[in-house]
Amino acid sequence: MSEMSDFRENYIKQLEREAEKALKDNEKIILEFIHFATNKNLELTTQNFKYTQISGIIVESPDILLKLNEDLLPDKGGLLDYKMRSSI
Repeated sequence: MSEMSDFRENYIKQLEREAEKALKDNEKIILEFIHFATNKNLELTTQNFKYTQISGIIVESPDILLKLNEDLLPDKGGLLDYKMRSSI
């Protein structure tokens, strides 16, 4: 392997270790959020949570915002009014 390939491979492994650590360090908060979401009829598992260096921990689930806040009503095109979103 070339030096650049080794560097890239090591970098990717480091990112994976960083993500695992961040998720593990925040496991209690993640589990509490899963419990909160269950009360809102939103089924989540730890697999829905990801970590990125730029955004930190994120949760991915279809229509999560609408399920967590029933006051949000999408228009005919499925879009949300910006003024309504920014007032939340």
